[in-house]
This record gives sequence, structure tokens and C-alpha cells, in this order.
Amino acid sequence: MKFSIEKVDPSSQQEVICFLQKHENYALFLLGNLAAHGVTLSEAPNSANFQIIRSSQKIVAVFALTRRGNLLVQASLQESIFDILLQACLAEKVPLTGLLGEWNFCSSFWKFLKTKKIITTDIFTTKEILYSKQIPSFTDIIQAPVRYLTAKDYPQWKILRFDYLAEEGIPHDLTSEQLHEQFLTKAQEKIIWGYFCQDTLVSIAELNAKAIGIGQVGGVYTAPLFRKKGYAKAILSQMMIDVRKTHNLHKLLIFTQENNNASNRLYESLEASRIGYFAMFFGS
Repeated sequence: MKFSIEKVDPSSQQEVICFLQKHENYALFLLGNLAAHGVTLSEAPNSANFQIIRSSQKIVAVFALTRRGNLLVQASLQESIFDILLQACLAEKVPLTGLLGEWNFCSSFWKFLKTKKIITTDIFTTKEILYSKQIPSFTDIIQAPVRYLTAKDYPQWKILRFDYLAEEGIPHDLTSEQLHEQFLTKAQEKIIWGYFCQDTLVSIAELNAKAIGIGQVGGVYTAPLFRKKGYAKAILSQMMIDVRKTHNLHKLLIFTQENNNASNRLYESLEASRIGYFAMFFGS
């Protein structure tokens, strides 16, 4: 089987979107990055050069190696494209240190990267349960302590964000300036929420990506002293109201570690459905 590589340009962009939409549950990071940053690498940490692998003129994979070093990939084939995918990544200006996407493909490709000595050390690897939640039409419910975060909330949010990354074991790869800029962008776009006890921010959640009427939930975290009080559920309930009203979203995707029983119970209490597994790999 012969394969060819090409960079995504305006003439192929709609074809790429159609391919990714067929795999929307696993490809939302690609769709969201494309919508937010376009198809070309810029200074933005999540920007990338979007590329296509074709076989017999048919798209069999779409991938993007972000400036942060994370490879986002959606493919309909596996081992047969590993070599050409790796060579395309090595030709980029960014070292490959992370991999996100559908579990079966990514777990196999990560092993391949390790045999090729591209990755020599695992920093964080996880098989995440992927949930899907259809957003119904709501009558507005006021969750008084829950609101969009604004610029003035950054100091409190930053503390919870670093606690979240440390607890999950996820590496932090943004500079202070990049983190602040990312927060301000999400606050301006109204895709980041908090639960307040009086003036203290105790629980947070956000959208990591949104496109084609779907949002990817991430960064759900409650400070340890405030857990088991329903605060995260309150945020997610308000989030569903807000994203329907403000962003016209009809579905949320959520993933969490297999052994995170508290999170699994939370999402299932919201009647989210398990639909598969998502991979997050970081190494060096």
C-alpha cells in the first residue's frame, strides 16, 4: 500500500474537516485547534502544521504536531502508517514529546516511538474513559456560586490549576506568560467556570476545545477540603446551560482516568455515556 503526505491548505481543509467529523468523539482536539489557530504553525502553544496521509487519494489520517510537542492524530489505519507518520513528525521544527488520541492507535504508536528511541522515558501515560453527554434544552437554572471566571480570578485559579496538574501527574509545559494568556483567552471566550464559597474559588472546570457544536471538558478539579459537597457537579450542570445558550453546543465530551472512581461516579450521575477510551501520553 502506497502512502503520500501533504500539508493541509485551503483547497483540502473542508475535506479534512469532513474526515474528522466522522470521528468527532476522538478528533475534537484536532477540530478545535484547527478552528482556533488555523492549519499552520504559529507562536501559539497549541498551533500546528496540519497534515494528511493519503492512500489511493483517500485520507487515512490527519495529524498535527503542536508547538508544545503534542502529536494530535486521527487515523483509520495503524501499523502501516507508523513509519511515514514518524518521518513527517521528525521533519517538523518541534520535538515530539506527547501523543493524544484514540486509545488503540495511540497506545500502539507510543510503543513504536519507544522502539525507535524517539521516546525513552514515560512521564505520564494514561488510558482515559471517554464519556459523551448530549446537552438537552434547559430552562435556566441559577447556580448562584457558579460563574464564568474573569481576569481578576487568575491568582486563585492558578493555585488550583497547579494543584490539579500535580495531583493528576500531568506535566506542566507552559511558561507563566503562556499560562496567563491562555487563561485570559478562555475567560474572554467564556469557556472557564468556577464555584465560589463566599469569595474563595474552590472548584474549577473548563472547555479544552470546541468545534462543530461539541465541547471537550477538561481541568475539572475541586480543592481537597471542599470535596464530596457537589461543587463539581454544580459547575458541570451550569456549564451545560451556559454552553448551550452561549456557544450553541449540543454535546460534551469528557475523559477521566480509569481508576478515578469519584470522577466516574460524577459523570455517570450526569447521565454521561461511556463511549470508548482516549490516550494521553507524555514522555521525553
